Amino acid sequence: LSEQAPHLVKALSPVWIATPYNVHHLPETVRFDAVFVLDAGSVSVAETVGALRRAPQLVVVGDPVTHTPQPFTLALRSPERTTRESDEWHHESLLSRTREVMPTFRLTNSHRSSGDDLAAIINDAFYGDTLSFIPWAGSFLGHPSVATHWVEDGHGMPDSRTGLVEAVAAEVQTVVQHVMDHAMARGNESLMVLTPSALHAQAVRDAVAVAGAQKPESHTFFQKTREAFVVSTLEDAGGLTRDRVIFSLGYGRTPHGRVISDLGPLSEQGGDRLLAAAFTSARRHLRVVTSVHPDDLRDARLSANTRALGEVLALVSAPRLPERDDDDHDPLLVDLGKRLEVLGMTVELNYRGEIPLAARYGGYCIAVDTDVSLMNTSVREALRMRPAALAASGWHHVKTHALELFSAPDEVAARIATLVGIAADD
Repeated sequence: LSEQAPHLVKALSPVWIATPYNVHHLPETVRFDAVFVLDAGSVSVAETVGALRRAPQLVVVGDPVTHTPQPFTLALRSPERTTRESDEWHHESLLSRTREVMPTFRLTNSHRSSGDDLAAIINDAFYGDTLSFIPWAGSFLGHPSVATHWVEDGHGMPDSRTGLVEAVAAEVQTVVQHVMDHAMARGNESLMVLTPSALHAQAVRDAVAVAGAQKPESHTFFQKTREAFVVSTLEDAGGLTRDRVIFSLGYGRTPHGRVISDLGPLSEQGGDRLLAAAFTSARRHLRVVTSVHPDDLRDARLSANTRALGEVLALVSAPRLPERDDDDHDPLLVDLGKRLEVLGMTVELNYRGEIPLAARYGGYCIAVDTDVSLMNTSVREALRMRPAALAASGWHHVKTHALELFSAPDEVAARIATLVGIAADD
């Protein structure tokens, strides 16, 4: 049809979606006004040239912090990666190449739903504190999104060939226990275990299989096909995301308590991107399980990448507290907040710098926007994107006008109270 009636095809289907590996199936006569390449940091120029040549305009979108092209082969080869394989491919991605010759625009508003403390760690450790996130309602209710489990007896013998201490039994069992607890108590949420060690990943898979067989009531969770439970290495995760992620370091200490400085892929060039990809793979909660204390990884004698891991783990152990907001607030919102507090709600103004007024009661979280607070946003963002992002993060969105807050503040407060289940006479 595209060869016999090309104009009709464009009218019927103005937007086409394809992977870089099936574009060659299109007839040579098919051309487009523009080509958009998503996840451009994960593909090379050679992989996308078949699509790039079909349009005079090109827009590439990608994340230089977490994306790196991954090689694949149809031949048997050694699993060991060379330095070039682990780092230089990053500089050969379509995103890196086009940034050298095309104008760039940095997107700083993250629409990923993530816990506030986890988002703060990601922002501080990997993005230079340049991103803004929609706060998670769960954090406003007091639920943490980051946890650390240090395995005190995480000792093991170094491997005779590699010299690494991997798949320590105590850490494997700790991970398995967390997996089984999740399967029994949070079966409605997806889970993934990530580790830089392939040996540790296999040990966890085997141990989970044994533990799952002993608890038939957990089979429903492990048999889910949508966002199924998976244990993966960082290199094989390939952009996978889950509601909850267990990041297990997989490397332990010698029987004498000494830490081996080589932590596999994390100690190599490009290890910081693998770590960033692991932390950004969790939508709701990240649990770090490690046999190595963060202080042991901050020794000046260690490599820069190993020390960087220690700094990130230190942030996980002691997340940065948000700064108190002492700025002047909209008097109309201050008045509304006092009325809501009288009704028994907990109120915070300018919550995380993103929500003008946040209120909670029981398990309900309310995000209040006004026409004044949305004045500098586009109509599309104010009417569609922001409400959708707030809803995805667990908020009930309420939009009101300054005139309404001035003329009928009690009615606004009553409307919010009804939304959270507070009776009018409470």
